[in-house]
Amino acid sequence: MTDAQPIASLLRDTTGDASLRTWRIDDAPALLSAWTDPDVARWNGVPPEPSIELATKWLTGASRQTTASPSIDIVLVDDNDQVLGEVGFVIDRQRQVAEVGFWVGAAHRRHGVGSRLLAAARQLAPQLELERAFAISEAENEAAIALLGACGWPEVATTTSKRRAFLLPTPSPT
Repeated sequence: MTDAQPIASLLRDTTGDASLRTWRIDDAPALLSAWTDPDVARWNGVPPEPSIELATKWLTGASRQTTASPSIDIVLVDDNDQVLGEVGFVIDRQRQVAEVGFWVGAAHRRHGVGSRLLAAARQLAPQLELERAFAISEAENEAAIALLGACGWPEVATTTSKRRAFLLPTPSPT
């Protein structure tokens, strides 16, 4: 593995109405809002008793993530620096594989945020030296399944009928 780099140094987003960045400590209210959003909580792992203090503690660790971290989380923010959504990687360094997860804030759904987050995952995977990345969705999460399919993530066989798995497509040449 190459030397660890700050995640911020790898982020690019070519459109001007929003940008990718790492989490910041002052994003605690936005993270707490996501954790308490019923749809985010239903489909993602959130703390059982979310609080601003817990969000601040989590963000302290997230703000130190590098390319060598076991998990990496980035956010898409608008021109006012409001968090629109997050994409994250949980990485198995020995196997060079990661599970990708994402969420979009309630007010920003159906505005292309999810597509931009999945494009960011596609952009970052090779820079994180991953051989493969995948997303797992509960079979009932029709919105995530539709988005993954629309973004070109091919579905692969799973051993359960309750979950569906999708592979990260090969990165586009830059």
